[in-house]
Amino acid sequence: MTAANLDMLAARIDALAQPVALREADEAHPTRSILPPGGRAWAGTYAWLIVWPIAEPTPGAIDAQCTEAESRLDEALKEARDRNEVIDGYVVLALPEPPTPTTRAVVRRTELGTRFCRKHVVWWNGEDWAQMDTITLLGLPRPNGGGERAAFPALPADQETLAERLRTNRKEVVEEHLRDAGLDAAGEAEE
Repeated sequence: MTAANLDMLAARIDALAQPVALREADEAHPTRSILPPGGRAWAGTYAWLIVWPIAEPTPGAIDAQCTEAESRLDEALKEARDRNEVIDGYVVLALPEPPTPTTRAVVRRTELGTRFCRKHVVWWNGEDWAQMDTITLLGLPRPNGGGERAAFPALPADQETLAERLRTNRKEVVEEHLRDAGLDAAGEAEE
């Protein structure tokens, strides 16, 4: 896959991303540090999309690269959640050629996978990028609003204190509540 092909893919995605309030991520954005060579990223207040080129489209490579891409994106999304940002994640795997009968099942399984984020597979067909219309995020209607960031609702102080304790020491909090309820660690009534 050539750099020119990847630039064409980036231009196609950019044209579809702008109407849904996504912009190519700048160098400081968390997605930029997770990308492989040739990878690109787009970000908005509600979603992040990364393009992950796959040089050798074998079943094993597609599986391995998909796992790597979704794991790295999930880590970046976890950091966003820690800042109370609610962001959807999308991985677009870019193959240098159309799937073969051998890889077609892997591509389909990848696209149907529900682990961590949504995944799409596009490929260079010799003239253009195929399957662009299957990238669900890029087919959304235009946002209509002030561009406000989605966030977790504000909680009353006592609930926020409990939520913070759960984030930092979940096991201790659960054990404390079980004791207060007269239950043992298995949730059974203590004698």
